[in-house]
Amino acid sequence: MGELSIEYRFGRSVYAITVHDPGEVRRFGAEVRVDGRVLEGAEIPLVDDGARREVEVRPRSVSPAA
Repeated sequence: MGELSIEYRFGRSVYAITVHDPGEVRRFGAEVRVDGRVLEGAEIPLVDDGARREVEVRPRSVSPAA
């Protein structure tokens, strides 16, 4: 468990990125949220508009086999 955080500047914008349980993300893949909205893929769209964005990366939930 654990987490790591980084702030990434893209032009005038800042992306505050937190990765929760990095080992589990590596094992199961990532669910990525930007400002609370789940992204379809793992790529974070970067926009240079001066805004601050909160990015959360969490392990994908793994449903037990039926």
